[in-house]
Order: sequence, then structure tokens, then C-alpha cells
Amino acid sequence: MAIKKIYRTNPDPILVKADNDQAQGALAKIAHINWLITQIDEPPVEDVSISGSNFNVDIRQADYFNITLPAGAGPYTISFSYLTVGTYIVYVKQNAAGNGVATLTGVEWPAATAPTITAIADKVDIITLVYDGTTLRGIATQDYV
Repeated sequence: MAIKKIYRTNPDPILVKADNDQAQGALAKIAHINWLITQIDEPPVEDVSISGSNFNVDIRQADYFNITLPAGAGPYTISFSYLTVGTYIVYVKQNAAGNGVATLTGVEWPAATAPTITAIADKVDIITLVYDGTTLRGIATQDYV
């Protein structure tokens, strides 16, 4: 059976049968692989909703999380569940009034000092989290417009 290479933008070739009756199957494989590539290139982003004064981030849902602090001072607690080894990004956006107070629980911070979430209207803090299977470590980059 003859095998031919079909190339895509990624350097890895996809091997398909050269027979004409296999053309539809090959096109279906290419479409599926192209869809998989979009999933890799554009990882899911999860908007985390609040329950009372708590945000629970279910790590299974995505690698990137958006949290918008609601109007009112809080304090709000952001916690993480179903941890798996990996790196995660959490965007914490301040509300239009800019008075939301939030703490992230279960995270080890540099110098054992948790960041204070920026309390200015519409500002964004970006929290990078790394879980190694034992410890969830975080670092904050703050005060984005």
C-alpha cells in the first residue's frame, strides 16, 4: 500500500493512504488534527463565578482563569481545587469601584508574603501558579490597566 505525506504548518507530517477511496478519510483526519491544533494554540479560559464571598477555582476546567471581583469591599477568598501538576494563570480584575479585597488560600509565596490585590478600579493582577504535585507556589504581577 502506498503512503504519502501530507504536510501542515506544524513540521510533523501526517501519514495517510494514497488510495483515492481513502481521500475522504484523510480529509477528516486533517480536519480533526487542525481542530486539535486550535485547542493547543488556544487553551481554554474559565470565568470563575463567586459563591458568597468565595471563588473556588477548579483547576480541571482550564489553564487560564478570569476572576472579576464584584462590587463591595469583600473580603473575598480565592481557593483552588482538584490540583494537578502544571502551571496556571489567574487574572484577578478589580470592579469598577476598585474596592474589592481578596486573598488566595493554599498558595506559597516568595518570602512567605502574599501579594495585596490591587484595589484600584478596573486594574488587573496576574497571578502565575505552579503546582509540583505537593506545593502550590505563586507569583503576582500587578497593577495592569
